[in-house]
Amino acid sequence: MSAYREFRFYSPSHDAEVARLSMADDGGREYFAIVVVAAGKGWRERREEALTAIDDAVAAGAPPGEVKYA
Repeated sequence: MSAYREFRFYSPSHDAEVARLSMADDGGREYFAIVVVAAGKGWRERREEALTAIDDAVAAGAPPGEVKYA
């Protein structure tokens, strides 16, 4: 998995603290996902799921921008 950046902030649209996780491809184009940060065990799993989806999008040559995942 590539290196990633994490930026946490309050999102009024989610009414919760969220993390913007992002990675760049070899050309410097950014791919990102927004993940709700909730207290408890689920955070690590949600983060890994989002990072895997971003990494898969980069590998597949998808257009840069927000990566939607289940």
